Amino acid sequence: MTLLNNTYNTKSDFNRKLVRILCFALFLSNSIYLTGNQPAYVIHDTISVNEKYYESYKFELVNFPILFLGILKDTVIIDHKLFLYPIPPPPPPTIVEWLTIEDDQNSQVIEIDSIQQKKLFDEFMIEYRNHPLEKFRKSFGYSHNKKTIHKEKSVSVKVDTINEISKYNLHHKEYYKAFPIIISNNLNDTILMDSNTNISLIVEALDSLNNWRRITSPNIHGIPIDSNYFLPPKFSVILSTYITRGDYQTKLRIRVGNNYSNEWTGKINYSQFSLFVD
Repeated sequence: MTLLNNTYNTKSDFNRKLVRILCFALFLSNSIYLTGNQPAYVIHDTISVNEKYYESYKFELVNFPILFLGILKDTVIIDHKLFLYPIPPPPPPTIVEWLTIEDDQNSQVIEIDSIQQKKLFDEFMIEYRNHPLEKFRKSFGYSHNKKTIHKEKSVSVKVDTINEISKYNLHHKEYYKAFPIIISNNLNDTILMDSNTNISLIVEALDSLNNWRRITSPNIHGIPIDSNYFLPPKFSVILSTYITRGDYQTKLRIRVGNNYSNEWTGKINYSQFSLFVD
């Protein structure tokens, strides 16, 4: 009886150990799968994804504003107003405490409180300096001879075709469906992006002769400034590209200087190829 119990206990211990080994192996396989096939972050758009597709024939002039700049981990928040800076108030009068301006058209006298205007201007400067992108901006003196995202091969450009986000069109004042564009700095050195919060890049498509041809032109908005935005090591910047519709299904990709993204299948209008002669 004792021998039978010992045999039973031995088998039970063996089965328990076998179950532990199998569970551990399953855990490892899942960990490898998650690490190799899924990103370590989740993209969350602050705007509900619009089901509207962008008409491809309007695609020749497109903005690519910064929607996120940081390290890709946990939850990545898409901020559609990140690239916008506060609008400055009128400059404060400095000669007299009260400035009187006569409006000839309306025959009205407008009084401007210089103290109040200075207060508004000071508040604007505080808001401007505290803008999230300000810590990523340096003067041209700092920028001299620095590496850029347009030339460095250690920069990765990825179009995330799994996650869909919204892309705002300033001219139409509407949101459209879009894919995130993720540009990552894989160097151990800081690299430059652009002098504007709209990044200069191009969308290319494959024509019927299997030639890659551009279907957009860099469209930079804003006043040129004497500084550049930079991307620290291991940091990423997220932009977006429209999910378009048209009469021609083909492969598309993003070109950032000498760097190219992964390819994806989309639709454009074939007439777009005639817009540009490379």
